Amino acid sequence: QEVIFPDNGPSTTNNNNNKSESHSSSGSLSYTVGDFVETYARRQHRGQYGSVVTCFFIDTATNIYEYILVIRNVLKSGGVWINVGPLQWHTNAKLHPSVDELRSMLEVFGFEIKTWQVDAKAENYRHDETNNNTPPRFTKYEGYRPLRFVVVLPSRDELALQNEDALQKIVDIRRFFRPRKRPNSSPESGGE
Repeated sequence: QEVIFPDNGPSTTNNNNNKSESHSSSGSLSYTVGDFVETYARRQHRGQYGSVVTCFFIDTATNIYEYILVIRNVLKSGGVWINVGPLQWHTNAKLHPSVDELRSMLEVFGFEIKTWQVDAKAENYRHDETNNNTPPRFTKYEGYRPLRFVVVLPSRDELALQNEDALQKIVDIRRFFRPRKRPNSSPESGGE
């Protein structure tokens, strides 16, 4: 489906003088400084957004399950999640799913995959080598191949998400991934 920007919204007819007027859509863009999970996992955001766009973002997750839960929490029924960016998981990430594993995770969470592709050409992100008339200045190439996907959350009712508490699920996930304390094995405690 083709999408044209900017979206000026549908034309409507003014009943008083039958002139056609264009009205801009009443959508909104949200930008919040702070922790994504703690901010958007809250109940007041449940089912409030028709779309979420993540750009160079999902691989910043300490736990990708949390990001998926939060995005599923905020989307309305039929809501769309659009992503572009690499899967170069940060060193603090608890999980490093491959492209195929991530796709399976999204399907398990109830998302319908509409498009899913990894760019064939890697994008260089360290050195600008756009001038093809001069020899490269560097021998090291640091690049990534972006993952681009569009997924849709079907009916929240069908997935039984109306009363889901995303924040509580995230607390449970964090408890699961918390390092276990080892019993003290010092001679004073009787262990060896």
